[in-house]
Amino acid sequence: MAESETLEWQEVKSSDGIQIYTAKANDTPIIKVKAVALLDASLNRVVAILDDETQYSKWVPYLSEAKVLQRDSAAERLVYNVFNAPWPVRDRDFVYRLVISSHTETIITYVMESEISSFMPEQKGVIRASLLESTYSLTMLNDNQTHVELIFHADARGRLPIWIVNIAHRSFPYDAIKGLRAQLESSELH
Repeated sequence: MAESETLEWQEVKSSDGIQIYTAKANDTPIIKVKAVALLDASLNRVVAILDDETQYSKWVPYLSEAKVLQRDSAAERLVYNVFNAPWPVRDRDFVYRLVISSHTETIITYVMESEISSFMPEQKGVIRASLLESTYSLTMLNDNQTHVELIFHADARGRLPIWIVNIAHRSFPYDAIKGLRAQLESSELH
């Protein structure tokens, strides 16, 4: 991750209480996208959903499979995801390291970055994409509200034109935050 790079974020969408920003990364023509929203849920409820890989396909857009390949600790694990792509595009998968850190009792960050691993070799018919940077930053505002920021930057690889990748990048974080919000509302009913 290029943490030292300074990005100029530009707002490109504001809908349903979710703001979407894009920025050009210094090292690739693939844009970085940031989604920002206020969730009407406690920090603990948001964390419970983010920590449950078995439920990811209920709220993460286009995700068909999610599983933990290796659990190093409660705060670190190796994860595998498969995403369905519309025809004629081939499905994509990711193997990534997820590291959770608590900066304070009110701020938690989930950092995900691709990793090469023998736990999950490349699958026939599926393109192994690269998660360059994906970060969920959660900040508790009060007992019933959590500020969430999702930064997403991935290389879909394969032969997709960059402009198509960038269109998908603009919509994915928005759809992910909407899905997370819907999952929070759904879990509230149970």
